[in-house]
Amino acid sequence: MSARTPPSLGDTMVGVGVALAGALVVGLALSSFGKAPDFNTRVTTLEADTVRAQGLLAGSGKDAPAPPDALCRQPSAEAARRLHDSLAASAARVGVPTDLLDVRPEGRGDPNAPEPLRIRINGTGSYEGVIGLVAEMARARPQVFVDSLDLTPKTSNVSLSFSGRAFCAG
Repeated sequence: MSARTPPSLGDTMVGVGVALAGALVVGLALSSFGKAPDFNTRVTTLEADTVRAQGLLAGSGKDAPAPPDALCRQPSAEAARRLHDSLAASAARVGVPTDLLDVRPEGRGDPNAPEPLRIRINGTGSYEGVIGLVAEMARARPQVFVDSLDLTPKTSNVSLSFSGRAFCAG
């Protein structure tokens, strides 16, 4: 049997250096695979959208992109209650009974902090009444944004299924 001599300190350091260099190369290769090809463009667009959204929330002059009353400026629970009452009155005014009329904060955290309001409406009425209700929602303040809107004919009536949001600013 022959005895093996332990590697020298220099050999060990060279081995560790080669292993670290290999790990670095593999890490860089893996990170390039995990990054979307248009990542920088997406980040730039997201940053621009964030600046624009902050401007929408802060703007209130005649040059503002959104009118001052387009966003609610009270606590979200209070804003949800007011918008619910307004939409219920609109539905009654145009003669569209609602099976569902739900306006509530999305529940992202502090109930007193501003947040989006989730709006859901289901109802059935005449074509003119349903279109009138949609027009009333378009004029509502805070401004109502549509996520989905379905109108389904039901013989002499139209069934409305609406999902949308309104936004609050601090």
